[in-house]
Amino acid sequence: NVKVTVKAKLIAANDAGLTNNTTITANVQKNTSDAINTTGRASGTEVDSNANTATGNGMDLYQTRPYVTLASTGQPSTTLHASTNQLMGVFDVRVAAGEDVTFEQADTNLVVFNISTTQTDTESGSLTYTLKDENGNTLATSTFVDGSTSLTFYFDGTSHTIAAGATGKWYLYGDLSHLENDGDTIRAWLDDATATNIDWGINGSGSYNDADKIFRGDIYGPTLVNPS
Repeated sequence: NVKVTVKAKLIAANDAGLTNNTTITANVQKNTSDAINTTGRASGTEVDSNANTATGNGMDLYQTRPYVTLASTGQPSTTLHASTNQLMGVFDVRVAAGEDVTFEQADTNLVVFNISTTQTDTESGSLTYTLKDENGNTLATSTFVDGSTSLTFYFDGTSHTIAAGATGKWYLYGDLSHLENDGDTIRAWLDDATATNIDWGINGSGSYNDADKIFRGDIYGPTLVNPS
């Protein structure tokens, strides 16, 4: 077997008509004359093939994109206090060099957090969750009711701009007052199952979705446990 590596020097997105979120795929197309031209090692004669199609993984081209990870520092204690404003997790949002990444309500940008709970009893009424940035600004709020499994932040507070080459932060706070019983738990995490679980812009415009790549493998916050 022979491994063939295909590399390319790509032009920048938005140059020469190439737009953000363009998918690029390298492939060998079958039934194309002389799709593969080789020479037999022993025979020294030409051995060609066009019987099979080989398709590489599609790669989405952007000027820049966010890289989201669980922050290595600043995480909350895993003790759940059943307070109305408890820190649930801190996430780093790193931006590649080149252009700014922006999250703005006007561009329908958003992020979805999945919520996993173990709850002794459920209660009525909505609870407020808040997403803040590295400067303490409120980026968005979202309501949550017992039994829900996710919440969406639409950046209806302050828009979040993360400069090219910089790292911003998301601080997730929740009203955990319904988790007042011994053994109640909660965990927030970012799910890669649906591409639209994140939506971002570039330099203040655009609406791009690729959570299946940006949240690949899922990104879990700490599990908080009520020890009362």
